[in-house]
Amino acid sequence: MLWRLRRNPLRRRSQAWIGLGLLLAALAATPAAMFLVGDAAYHPYTRTAQHQAETRHRTTAVLLEDARRHPEPGSAEAEKTRYPTKVRFTDPNGHTHTATTDVQPALPKGSTIRLWAGTDGKITDPPLSVAPNPPSGLAALLVLHTPGFMDATSTRSPSAARNQFLESLMNCRPLWPDGSTR
Repeated sequence: MLWRLRRNPLRRRSQAWIGLGLLLAALAATPAAMFLVGDAAYHPYTRTAQHQAETRHRTTAVLLEDARRHPEPGSAEAEKTRYPTKVRFTDPNGHTHTATTDVQPALPKGSTIRLWAGTDGKITDPPLSVAPNPPSGLAALLVLHTPGFMDATSTRSPSAARNQFLESLMNCRPLWPDGSTR
């Protein structure tokens, strides 16, 4: 154990300062890089969300046929299953469109459902939300900084962690008794 405490003659004192400087530079540059990446991703998604909000609308559709019944009604699978069914809906310009969409099982003909449609008369997904999501940015900041912080403040060296792992392996008992054929 004492041999670990002596100074390494091949390592210069300046190397420790360089390592500390690089660690501090990485910690300082990470928030700026995260801001630039987030800003670069935010603007295109905002434009896409605004375009989708302008070109998509929520409308009511009427089923033109009975939706298929699920083989196991009332099961957990039946709640999540959707079946393709023909529907009729009207766009904001007053034009009537017929399309196929996925609906809950066992809906009778003439039932109404709410769906999203585009200006071209096709059924689409809901538009993206423009609302920012700060908690996800905070989580990313914590995930990026925590490993570096833990490495910088760790009191155990990698070799000590490896030795502890090897000791735990040596103390494990075998999964089968001695003398068994395997």
